[in-house]
Amino acid sequence: MVAADFLRYDLPRTPYKVFGNMPFAVTSAIVQRLTEADPPPIDAQMVMQREAAGKLAGSSWAPESLRSLTLKPRWHVEIVERFRRTDFEPPPAVDTVPLTLARRR
Repeated sequence: MVAADFLRYDLPRTPYKVFGNMPFAVTSAIVQRLTEADPPPIDAQMVMQREAAGKLAGSSWAPESLRSLTLKPRWHVEIVERFRRTDFEPPPAVDTVPLTLARRR
């Protein structure tokens, strides 16, 4: 485990996975960094705001977006389930979901 500013952290050169609860204000920047990294992670499990996850996942979860369509050739994107706000202390002001990004071969 590493405690650092993810947007400034040097990503590993060897195969790696990402697991985390990201700050909602930088969700887009973090996902972009991960999906465009060289090398990208094998997969990423992230807790994020439901609306942001829907824009990334598209399909069954929300209307397709340019971002969801550009991710799909290289990534399997899935909202795993939905958390209740009461699952957290203190409860967040927005709905959150766990999102999986798995690199396609």
